[in-house]
Amino acid sequence: MTSGEKFSILRKRSDITEAVRGFFIEKGFLQVETPLLASHVIPEAHIEIFRTEQISLYKKSRSLYLLPSPELWMKKLIAQGSGSIFQICKETGELRQLMQQKIPDLFQSIVQRFKRSYFIAKQLK
Repeated sequence: MTSGEKFSILRKRSDITEAVRGFFIEKGFLQVETPLLASHVIPEAHIEIFRTEQISLYKKSRSLYLLPSPELWMKKLIAQGSGSIFQICKETGELRQLMQQKIPDLFQSIVQRFKRSYFIAKQLK
């Protein structure tokens, strides 16, 4: 792949991200950013959790966990009265787990996610 082709892909990705952002903002949603690391997680049996250590010169070191989804933090914002929100972010947990499954299971999951997203998009119109 040439540099030109790589930049073309990056441009398309950027255009898609902007279109998604514009869609939600036009519908009155607020864009948010939730933490990637937290000092606690809600354990889920089917998702492996990545743990790291925050080392500080000024206070006690502590464990931090890479969150598999922004869902919990987004629910907290909604419960506090944020109204309709959206986030464009990297997915860290569930997709990695899905990639370890058999291809038919992965395909079925992708189809289900598409159907859910399509249903949500239709509701937003």
